[in-house]
Amino acid sequence: MLFNSLTFAVFFAVVLGLHNLPLPWHVKKINLLVASYLFYAAWSPPFVLLLWDAWPLGRWRSAALVLGAPPVPTSGVAPGRKQRSKAAPAAPASARPLAPTAASPAPPQPFPRLLAEKAPLLALAGAASVMTVLAHERIVQSVEQFPLTSRVANAVLSCARYLGKMAWPVDLAAFYPYRELSLASPAVVGAAGLLLAITAVVFAHRRRGYPVVGWLWFLGTLVPVLGLVQAGVQSMADRYTYVPCLGFAVLAGGGVAVALDAAGRRPGWRWLRPAMRVTIVVAVVGLGVLTWRQAHAWRDSTSLWRQAVRATPDCVLCWLNLGHELLETDAPGPALEHFARARELQPDRAQTYRSLGLALEALGRRDAAIDAYRAGLALTPPSLTLRLSLASALLAAGRLEEAAGVVDEAGRFYPPTALAGYYGAAAAHRPEAPVPRLGLVRAWTALGDRDRARGELERLRQLAPGLADLAAARGGLV
Repeated sequence: MLFNSLTFAVFFAVVLGLHNLPLPWHVKKINLLVASYLFYAAWSPPFVLLLWDAWPLGRWRSAALVLGAPPVPTSGVAPGRKQRSKAAPAAPASARPLAPTAASPAPPQPFPRLLAEKAPLLALAGAASVMTVLAHERIVQSVEQFPLTSRVANAVLSCARYLGKMAWPVDLAAFYPYRELSLASPAVVGAAGLLLAITAVVFAHRRRGYPVVGWLWFLGTLVPVLGLVQAGVQSMADRYTYVPCLGFAVLAGGGVAVALDAAGRRPGWRWLRPAMRVTIVVAVVGLGVLTWRQAHAWRDSTSLWRQAVRATPDCVLCWLNLGHELLETDAPGPALEHFARARELQPDRAQTYRSLGLALEALGRRDAAIDAYRAGLALTPPSLTLRLSLASALLAAGRLEEAAGVVDEAGRFYPPTALAGYYGAAAAHRPEAPVPRLGLVRAWTALGDRDRARGELERLRQLAPGLADLAAARGGLV
């Protein structure tokens, strides 16, 4: 293609140099997106065909150059568009390397030999797959949470959605929520029909070679990320198409090569050459404009999640993340509206009530915040984050006994060692917060380490003397 080892090294050095300049992070993000766009364009067969076909240094067969065959001159005379002779045909059939012809058929290879030469690659892929699964073991979901039939349905639908987003990349989002699907749902049946139709058309033209290569490249490289082994709670992700989309570059490049070949051999089809140029220019420029527009969604976290809720309005996580970004920028009112929207979409999600409580506290509505924390805790009583938030709100309201009771109740769900670890991390994160210190006092007392309990009690006394007196009385540390 347009990259060899030298040009790639120069390209990478330029990108790395720009990335290390003292620029804002959103400018660096735009630079990386533009660089990746140029890199993929330079590896795209249609783009290379366009440049080579317009190159002024000779009439070489662009399809042979791009698709891998040795370059074949179009004639034995000086280059020129109007110079043709019957003794030197313009486009020998052998210039199409991915389409075997009767003149030079590709010798068939026995299947065992083909399998043997691919064995090292299959072994490496298998080892990488095992390491990936082990690395993601903590986030791999069980079949009980995500049934196998739903995973297959999501995989089929995601393939069709990826096709649409590659053809028209708009409404891209940072997160696409997982939805439990049935194999008989109309969307899944329609997606399966589309995939089968494309497969039938591709294999009907299998003698050309490139349709099968491009289509199987797309499907094959998507298989590991389709969610058959579900890691996380997303249904799909735009980043998963970085490698599969190159299969469509092969499809498009092969199509352009065939069109240019027909334009060179058939006088009535010469209009295809300028038509292909216009089409490729429109496609490259159009995708470049869409890339630039999408880059602005990554200007900051607020812009990113605003785009996400526009693209996926039923995404609970997107609404929550946008609300928290607004809450951090001192906009609790809009944040509360986004949290309320998330609760409407999924009323049984406990952590949403914590987000509501944080926004209500920021608005000065502490009693309403306490009610929100209690509602979330009723859904998941073991939640330590909700207990911490509820106890802190009760302490701020002067309800010390209730705050201490909420902290003590955590011992019903966790051993003291686990509570000591959690409250220790919380105290390190927020040294000025008294509730984690109270938790440490109670945890060390339960473990019998009274010296450490007294040490935490003294720290608590500096933050909240009344709460420290109550903890000393309850723990027998007076």
